[in-house]
Amino acid sequence: MRLPEGTGGLLVERVDPAGPAASLLQPGDIIESTLGAESARPVHSIDDLRAARAHASNGVISLLVYSPQASGTRVVNIQPGG
Repeated sequence: MRLPEGTGGLLVERVDPAGPAASLLQPGDIIESTLGAESARPVHSIDDLRAARAHASNGVISLLVYSPQASGTRVVNIQPGG
């Protein structure tokens, strides 16, 4: 996978078609960081995402996501269920 220098994070391998991220993420995306009121936090593992979910005050997780398909970075807001 050819990524811009300095790009790193958690690779999205699959997305549940019935899940809250179904229309927002796709396989191959790289979740670089979670965005919060204080600062961005790098994402290196699923545990980092779980921690972001646990601390999401409004139930929405904001992610900085690099999309190789679009050759760009975007903010994705996901409201996890249950």
